[in-house]
Amino acid sequence: MSTPRRKVTTLIYVTPICSEQEEVLSVVVTMQDMTPLEEQEGKRAEFLRMVSQERKMPLATIKGCAATALTP
Repeated sequence: MSTPRRKVTTLIYVTPICSEQEEVLSVVVTMQDMTPLEEQEGKRAEFLRMVSQERKMPLATIKGCAATALTP
């Protein structure tokens, strides 16, 4: 049975460790899982959609009432 695969977005930093002669002796690699930030961005986008939709609701009511009031 194989393990299910999942996609993980990462941020990778690479820093060389150099000698006094500027030769690369080693490399330090740091990886950061960006999943929490992606989830936060999704929640932010959902919140903005909700706020935008809520702002449109009163405008639709006002427009409907104005149209009714202007009807002869």
